[in-house]
Amino acid sequence: GPWLPRKKSSSILDIGCGEGVFLAFLSELGYGNLSGFDLSPENVQICHRRGLAFVQQHDALRLDEFQRTTEYDMVYCFDLLEHLPKERAVRFLHNVYLRIAKGGCAVFQTPNMGSILALFHRYHDLTHEYGVTESSAVTLLMTAGFREDCIEVRPSWNATTWLGYLREL
Repeated sequence: GPWLPRKKSSSILDIGCGEGVFLAFLSELGYGNLSGFDLSPENVQICHRRGLAFVQQHDALRLDEFQRTTEYDMVYCFDLLEHLPKERAVRFLHNVYLRIAKGGCAVFQTPNMGSILALFHRYHDLTHEYGVTESSAVTLLMTAGFREDCIEVRPSWNATTWLGYLREL
């Protein structure tokens, strides 16, 4: 798939990894250079029970303090951005940008507030701080340092579809 590194030795970071479902999937595919963290100590314990002993408890807003000297070939951040305070989102994204190795990539997923299901996504989870549309996603990423020609927005993409495609590999 286009959003999986070609080399199994690629360094991969999952920010806000939750219960480690995606990291476990990557591990099953043979990726061995994995890192991940989540704010919730309960989620970290679940990750450890899954055999993902490398997962740490850490705050995404302090990404610059996580494994300070490490750059990653691939950074994943699913369904986290909309939970961050709006005024701190650009700094967070800039810190992600700084952690991407030359030739690397970052994949973000957030509910698309431009879709017909936007109201459900916006108000279903009261911890959502704001909504992101296609155009605001590009603006946020460019403000954080990402080049426009390197940004690809897939408005219909969602976790269920994504994981479904990955499992077909």
